[in-house]
Amino acid sequence: MKKIKSFYYEIVISKIYMLEKYKQEFDERNIYNGIWVTLQTLFVFTACIILFILVHICGIPQYKLSIALGTVILCLIVVHSIIKKLKQDRYVQIVYEEYLKMTEEERKKHYKRGLWKVMPIFFYPIIIIAFLKLITVIF
Repeated sequence: MKKIKSFYYEIVISKIYMLEKYKQEFDERNIYNGIWVTLQTLFVFTACIILFILVHICGIPQYKLSIALGTVILCLIVVHSIIKKLKQDRYVQIVYEEYLKMTEEERKKHYKRGLWKVMPIFFYPIIIIAFLKLITVIF
């Protein structure tokens, strides 16, 4: 749980820093949307690769579309519940208060860490697609 909180912390700090850098007003909804997109990308593509492997390797030909749709809906529910929990804990507001107490160097350090944690997630779909292509060539 501590690693997950650290992951959220760096994402929130980097998003707040970007808002400040581009002279935009602090907006909690914008930050929660950033977390939502990041988690949704991670969950959906992980579920897609698992489904792809089940269908192509284990040979489950029936109900592919309904299984995929159900999995995406399940991912939406999980991500929504995580965001709801973060909102209940006022997580972004707490991190924002800590952010205001940081020096400029600390802010930049956390911003860079946040970018390094978010960037692989957005390359994740490309890696997954390449992996799936490899599986189709092998099998």
